[in-house]
Amino acid sequence: MIVAGTLQEWNKDDLVAIIGPRKASKAECMVAYLLAKKCAEKGKIVVSGLAEGIDTYAHRGALDGGGQTIAILSTSIDENIFPSFNEQLAEDIKKKGSLMHLFELSSRAADKKFGKIKHEKPRYILRLLERDIYLAYICPTIIAVSNKRITGGTRWGVNYGLNFNKEVWQYNNQGKPIPLNYSKAEVDWKLELNNLL
Repeated sequence: MIVAGTLQEWNKDDLVAIIGPRKASKAECMVAYLLAKKCAEKGKIVVSGLAEGIDTYAHRGALDGGGQTIAILSTSIDENIFPSFNEQLAEDIKKKGSLMHLFELSSRAADKKFGKIKHEKPRYILRLLERDIYLAYICPTIIAVSNKRITGGTRWGVNYGLNFNKEVWQYNNQGKPIPLNYSKAEVDWKLELNNLL
């Protein structure tokens, strides 16, 4: 794991994950932004995945709140930031937080060195899930912002947050907590994550 940025050490109890769908509504994105800003103003460190949608607004809210933020990435340090429109946000995060690269090798380089993973999904997709599981592992509080049923990578973060006995919340597009609405995520292969924990 490589941590790039000014934030190299932190109190684990200060970490608050704010995650949600890439194709979030404007209202959901604004909720993520305001929650992150409030967390930052209270001295919490906002953790997310630098993805489009909720993640982007969570990181920006933390920075605008004068606080720190950590982006957990599924890419190695020598790969381009994805999505590319978040390159400047990534630079801003490094000045007031950190980019956490879970993997030293790119997916392509890892495939060459270790061989392709025998699974229906390629390594770079599995790494996105591993990122969400690792986020759930390190954060004592996880907030999913979604007005609908939780799906995609957010589902993995929520599911594993519960498995790790973390405090897990779902907020709707009005900024109010609602009952968790997700389906369980099951892992049926040995994740590279086992080497990270």
